[in-house]
Amino acid sequence: MCKLTNVPLAMREYQKNNNVKGQCVTNVMTLYDILKQNTTFEIKVKSVYVISGDNDTCFICAGHLVIEVEGTICETSYDIYSLKDRLYFDNFKLVLDNIPSIDKETKKNVLMNYRLFKSYSDRINNGEFFIVDKTYYNKQIDFIENYK
Repeated sequence: MCKLTNVPLAMREYQKNNNVKGQCVTNVMTLYDILKQNTTFEIKVKSVYVISGDNDTCFICAGHLVIEVEGTICETSYDIYSLKDRLYFDNFKLVLDNIPSIDKETKKNVLMNYRLFKSYSDRINNGEFFIVDKTYYNKQIDFIENYK
């Protein structure tokens, strides 16, 4: 196994090399498992809104999970990590403060996605092993174990 501090780096390298996108649930579960087995850190999975860009070309991701380690957010997903100027929020009012021009339908979809991912984070934080793709999970773990 690579050093614990290198695990998120190894994960993101694996994802970049294999063009992995949209796997935040499995990514978070991977790091969560590794940290739970190897440390006594205070860890928590969080559902977040991610905003990247500016008002003209803004990207909002409302269905995303991150892991908070000792109060610091750790991004486990390369596709989100690689976004420029990303901001994380766990409160929709803060999203609206940063992007006040969101239309009604987008607001509805953003809130629904957030709630869904909040249920995923609750399941993981309550001790459930919850992944989307077991093959991907195992391949990423194998990569991490051999990462130098």
